[in-house]
Amino acid sequence: MGAIKFFVKYFIFWLINFAILRSIGLMYFSNELGQIQWGHKLESFLYGLRLDASVAAYFLVVPLLIYFISIFCESLFYKKWIYIYTIILVCATGIIYCSELGIITSWSTKINYRAVTYLFFPREAAASMGNLPIWLYFTFFLIYVLIVIEVWRWFIFTREYWNGSFYFSGMKKRLASFLLFAPLLILPIRGGFQKIPINESVANYSNNQTLNFLTINSVWYLVHNVLLNRNTNDKNPYAQFDLIKADNLKNELFKHRKNRPLKVLNQNRPNIVFIQLESLTASLFECLGEDQGVMPFLDSLAGKGLLFTRIYSPGLRTDQGLTSLQSAFPAQPTTSIIKHTEKIGHLPSFSQNAAETGYHTSFYYGGEINFGNFKSYAVISGFNQIYDQSHFKGIRSSPWGMDDGHVLQQQGVDLDTVPTPFYSYLITLTSHEPFTIPIPPMYKEEGTAELFCNAAHYTDTALRSYFDSIKTKKWYHNTLFVMAADHGHSLPKGLNITDPKRYHIPLIIFGEPLKYKYRGKKIKKIGSQVDIASTILKQLGIDDSEFQWSNDLLNPKRKDFAYFSFEDGMGWIVKKGYIVKENKSQKTLDQSNPPITEKQADQAKAYLQILFEQFIHY
Repeated sequence: MGAIKFFVKYFIFWLINFAILRSIGLMYFSNELGQIQWGHKLESFLYGLRLDASVAAYFLVVPLLIYFISIFCESLFYKKWIYIYTIILVCATGIIYCSELGIITSWSTKINYRAVTYLFFPREAAASMGNLPIWLYFTFFLIYVLIVIEVWRWFIFTREYWNGSFYFSGMKKRLASFLLFAPLLILPIRGGFQKIPINESVANYSNNQTLNFLTINSVWYLVHNVLLNRNTNDKNPYAQFDLIKADNLKNELFKHRKNRPLKVLNQNRPNIVFIQLESLTASLFECLGEDQGVMPFLDSLAGKGLLFTRIYSPGLRTDQGLTSLQSAFPAQPTTSIIKHTEKIGHLPSFSQNAAETGYHTSFYYGGEINFGNFKSYAVISGFNQIYDQSHFKGIRSSPWGMDDGHVLQQQGVDLDTVPTPFYSYLITLTSHEPFTIPIPPMYKEEGTAELFCNAAHYTDTALRSYFDSIKTKKWYHNTLFVMAADHGHSLPKGLNITDPKRYHIPLIIFGEPLKYKYRGKKIKKIGSQVDIASTILKQLGIDDSEFQWSNDLLNPKRKDFAYFSFEDGMGWIVKKGYIVKENKSQKTLDQSNPPITEKQADQAKAYLQILFEQFIHY
């Protein structure tokens, strides 16, 4: 058997393996998935194929290395090495998949880092499995192994493999076959030619989370999850107090959250369009005290709407902004919860709450939706319709995807045909590095700050065109527009990562549902992205109790504060000052003069401690 022929068959062999294991999962959960059409269930094989191929390619690395060694030292023993290696992988893969059936049943999550840590505590592991049918999982494992033995006898480890030549004749030809095949593995490993390496978002396609679990390759997910959590170790690195004291300090910040807010809307169930603005820091806005002149349209919109002047982003990245704005879960210093698919399901979701009260929901992103695990988040958050760059016709003007103007215009057209009330969430992207725009620049200079301002100005121009195009639509007069940045930016002023101004962002609420007396008003309370969810939900009369980190900005008695984080550091802003600390050493990196009080500093520590405690246990 020629080497390349063998490697191709070995790759296909593993795809067959994963298909068998997925079939076992579908059979096991047949009652739970009984109401789902078979066509939709069978799509799991298609959507799972890219992750399956990635793992199959990883599994091929060792046989390829063994073959490379055999080029210089030919021996039948190398065939035995590959055979033994395959037996080990088959057993390990079967154990992972079959034990995961119980984990999904018991924990409603895929096999993950936390499940692996239970191996060190067998008594607790047994207790957590409760009355699960262990014998059934073992039976599935045996069935899988027996089927695979027949497959490899017929397809891989045939008589031809053992008796025929595993090699091309001649060292040069053998080396050439290695050099030809090895680079080809990179393509399935990273999932294709796209800008972003593959992640589990490519396999999330269903509103049924169990079906998504069965679609995602369990070996890929487990290894990815262990690597992602290897430094967490289920211990809270930010623990400063005992849990009761920390919880009490944190709860003091929210003790008035049940108070009734100012009622600023003249409708109970308006449509809502939420626009997440990429990197549009406060430093760009005249309405926030700057003199850049970069955002004339949004500045004018702020003058006609309700402007919140002291809002801060908890994080530095778009994915952190998404979970802060949509789920009111603050950013973590060294990770991002959106990358932990098993934790997303524990987050509250504005879109889900809206859907439960009759809203049609949609999600728009002009880029690669698998980036940052956005697709998993959007699917799990229950959006009715999800659109990314693959849904838009046109030419990409940015390495990140479709330009903002194109996506905004398409959303405006789509909203003509959806049921009302609707909640539509749109993420802009053109103002992300490298700041490529489809129109002539505002600034001719080509410095980084000027490029950033040009990109921001383009988004402002695109928003002007968008609002001009929707003013005559039937739904416009019943629609509330909420616009907030996903995070701040060091540009255009070159702000340091420890500077609170680096996290200062705009928040504008605009539209006909806003009472006339609040149009053109400014709210100067200190707040955060996470406070927006509670603020809007309370205006709609929708329960916000799930959003425990959200503090209504229109509650007259709320405590004013804002938290922000960066790579293992945090900042805390209150009315009379701020502090920025390095988390490990607790060294103060920056603070106001006079400094904040000792109790306020303790509340900052407690806030981060309880936040990460929740993150660990989600």
